[in-house]
Amino acid sequence: MENIKEKHPSYGMLGFSKASLSDGKALFGSSIKHDNTIVMTLKHAETDRRNNNDYYYGKGMIAQVEMSNAQFAELITSMNMGDGIPVTIRYTETDGYIKGAPFESKQMQFEREFSNHLDEIKKYISERRSEISEIFDTKRTLSKGDREMVLGALDSVIREIGANTEYIYSMFNEQMEKTVSEAKGEIEAFVQNKLNSIATEKLTTDDILKLE
Repeated sequence: MENIKEKHPSYGMLGFSKASLSDGKALFGSSIKHDNTIVMTLKHAETDRRNNNDYYYGKGMIAQVEMSNAQFAELITSMNMGDGIPVTIRYTETDGYIKGAPFESKQMQFEREFSNHLDEIKKYISERRSEISEIFDTKRTLSKGDREMVLGALDSVIREIGANTEYIYSMFNEQMEKTVSEAKGEIEAFVQNKLNSIATEKLTTDDILKLE
């Protein structure tokens, strides 16, 4: 029978696979390291028509991205949402294989940001104190305008300490909730993989015993 092979720039093969590691892997847009990930691979393709059937083959990788189980779940359940979700690019046709994403502990990141925020508050308070001290040093009696200036400076300090600090605190709590959720997803993926492995092993053993 006739065997016809075809290829075209629009032909492609897309696949998903699971990857497992023991040392943890940093992923873009994730606050923890992952031992279990999902890999998406896009390839060029060609079709082979033979025996009255079509066969499809991948021919050369175009791109490969990796994501956590939580990112994958969000991807398939959040259509038409902005630019999508963060994924880690592992390979492109033009760049080749790409070095792993950098990782920074969110706890350490918040500690650094909060420390910088405290430094800014200290500087702000010091500037207001200098303004108030100048008024007290140069004037024996305070005018209404002077009192308003002093009270205004104190109010601005209170706002700076209160509102901004509360905002950072709320962002920290939000991030920690996200991190806990990611960790739970990683644990669930690990347990599921182990169960699947045990079930597959048992099924294979039972099948062998039946054949014997």
